[in-house]
Amino acid sequence: MNIYDISEMAGVSIATVSRVLNGSKKVSDATRRKILGIIEETGYAPGMGRHKPEPRVRTVGILCTSLLSGSNAVTVEKLMRKLGAAGFETDFLLCGSTPAAKRRAVEHFTRKKINALIIQGADFMEYEAADNSYISAAASSFPVILLNAFLDAPGVYCAFCDLASAVKTVTEALIKKGRRHPLFLFPSMSDHYILMLEAFKNTCLTNGIDCRPEYVHLCPDAGSAKAYVSSLLENGTPADAAVTTDAASAYAVLCAASESGVSVPEDFETVGFGADCLYSSSSFILVYCREEEICAHAVNCVANLSNGLEAATLTVFPAIIEKT
Repeated sequence: MNIYDISEMAGVSIATVSRVLNGSKKVSDATRRKILGIIEETGYAPGMGRHKPEPRVRTVGILCTSLLSGSNAVTVEKLMRKLGAAGFETDFLLCGSTPAAKRRAVEHFTRKKINALIIQGADFMEYEAADNSYISAAASSFPVILLNAFLDAPGVYCAFCDLASAVKTVTEALIKKGRRHPLFLFPSMSDHYILMLEAFKNTCLTNGIDCRPEYVHLCPDAGSAKAYVSSLLENGTPADAAVTTDAASAYAVLCAASESGVSVPEDFETVGFGADCLYSSSSFILVYCREEEICAHAVNCVANLSNGLEAATLTVFPAIIEKT
């Protein structure tokens, strides 16, 4: 049982469940009672966590798989700046994307005296919970702050933007505008992107859209996304929109459509995720992933835990959707 199960049982977004768990007043009394009732019935209550401080050097580990992703690079830079301003030193490690490399990286930090470990988890977490058990084990040595992913385990403090709900919203918006052949392009099979993919497929299904196999595709970067869409259009496969997981891919896909002779945005438009990627085109929807606030929250969490104070074990930020 986790927050996703609670949100599904209640028929609300995980952001709404998070607001209830964190005591926010931005939830109706009826919805609050419904969610709390389900939590009481199921026995699920992540509540608040407290980590016993130990006399250590004020150093925080930062871990991610790659800096080729614009969102990873932005997040790491923001974390380093904010941690430095809060008086912490940082120990950054780039580990690669294989499960063995991720495990070795976390084990590397367990051998060091750090106050906490922050993991940029968007492409870090494996879909099966058992494959992330080594992270839970590390959290017995120091607090683990997991960004843009979720792991329900003692000593793990999660903060993420509710991008699955954002995918649902933007996909519905595209369909209401008459798009009948939307694509979903994503960079990895991590749990973060699988949840977004499932939201896309479910939204298409509930709105009567045939989500053919070729309409969802693994594209590790913007270049591969552009090449894939160019190939589809050149082969005559109907496509009139694309939901991508970063702004660079959204822009690249628009270029592919335009270069293939498709009228943009009249006959093709895109969605991109990422707050700090700005482009001259005004033909795509940009989903702001709240990196600034999530990073500030992570640093505040580290500071509180280092001083023996409490910190929320789960905080969900709703995405901001804008037309560029």
